[in-house]
Parts: sequence; C-alpha cells; structure tokens
Amino acid sequence: MTYEPTSKGNEFQLTINQHFHMEAILRKFAADDKKVAVTDKVSGSTERFSVENRRFKAKRAWSQEIEQHISWPIEAAFILEVQRIEDGGIVEDQKAISAYHLLWVLRHSFALNPSSARTLIPGMPLGQMDKRLEEFAESLGKLPLSGGQAAGRFATTLDIKACLNEPHNKANYDGIYWQVLRSDTTRFISADSYPSKLLVPIGPQILLKGCREASDAMLIDTTQVEKFNKVAIGEATNFTFG
Repeated sequence: MTYEPTSKGNEFQLTINQHFHMEAILRKFAADDKKVAVTDKVSGSTERFSVENRRFKAKRAWSQEIEQHISWPIEAAFILEVQRIEDGGIVEDQKAISAYHLLWVLRHSFALNPSSARTLIPGMPLGQMDKRLEEFAESLGKLPLSGGQAAGRFATTLDIKACLNEPHNKANYDGIYWQVLRSDTTRFISADSYPSKLLVPIGPQILLKGCREASDAMLIDTTQVEKFNKVAIGEATNFTFG
C-alpha cells in the first residue's frame, strides 16, 4: 500500500503517524534521555530511539475511524487499569486489558502489512471523490468511496474491525484474568507485539499475564523475569524494547 498524504495543512487533523502500541506505555520504558532501548531481533544490536520513531508507528495505514473512534476508547479503558495497578491495585476490568491486547496485536500486524485498496461496489462508475470531502468524511469515521473502491487505509479499517469482532479472536479472551507480576530488581523487556502469548508489559517493573483463573498479584525474582524476557524475544517480530 502506498502512503497517501493528506491535503495541504491537514485541515481535519487526521492522524498520519499512528502508534501501533500506546505512546503512554512506550514512554514508561524510556530512560532519562526520553529514549527507549530497541534491540533488533535478527542482528541483536541495540539502539536508542524516541517513542516518536518510525519503528513504533504505521504511516496512515488505517483510517481515522480506527485511530480515534475505535482505538481511543479501548486505550482509555486500558490506561485506567494501568493507573490502578501502578497505584498498587489489581486489574478490575479484565475485558479492558483483553481488548487492548487484541488491538495492539492487530494494529502491529497491519502496520507491517497494511491492506491494499479494495473494490467494494463492482461496476460503480469510475470517478475521483474530492480530496477535501473525502478527508471530511474520514474525520467523521465514515468510509468514502471513489469509483466503488476503498483506499488501502479504509480496507485496513474494515479488516481490523472484522478481526476485533471475529468469534475466534473473542474466544481467545473468554474467561481470561490478568495477573499482575512485579519485579523490584530485574527489568522486563517487551516484544513489539505478542501475537500468541497473553502478556502485556506495562513498564519495566510490571507485567500483566493472562490466566484462566483469577490469580493474586506476585513479586517475582530475576530468574522468572528472565524467562518472560526470553518469551518476549521469541514473540517479537522485529524487535524488543526496554
């Protein structure tokens, strides 16, 4: 999919550089220089990057509907749980963590492999919608069509929405409880995404683990943290950070 820039001035304030993982979580892994250590999975080399670096982002891979109307409510519910945990509490809204985990996995996947333009109404007379009108519609969470075709970011939006509601994906989180694991010594690292593990590091000293039964919060030792960090390396598509 080719990146499509907004019209000059971006009148409707559409998000161009889209984080696939919450910026607020990325910042918790940053050091005093406000940069995050990123380790390449293949080479093993480590560099430090701002959370605004392109490694953490897609470039207009999905529409404003996903960015604002779908992602923001999920992120808001998730960050409330994060704040509660950081204040010494436990997860109260299990579904908020599950919804964010799935959203993270999906956005990461589509950031790497965004959908191509898709014909939704075959045979519709060809014609190019006015760019300003298209962007206005997008800002409202609508799906504009030009000649019966949805641009790649709108096709990606349809795919993400379908995946969020896909019964198999929902079933993966049915009955899941998120256990809080803390470390006072060794720091957790995070994969760029966890496509097959129910894990969400929310900072260098706190990890959330999906379990089939409600479990008390635990303080874990260095050996246990290192096991989770090895899982992060195995799960990562391109890099780990922390």
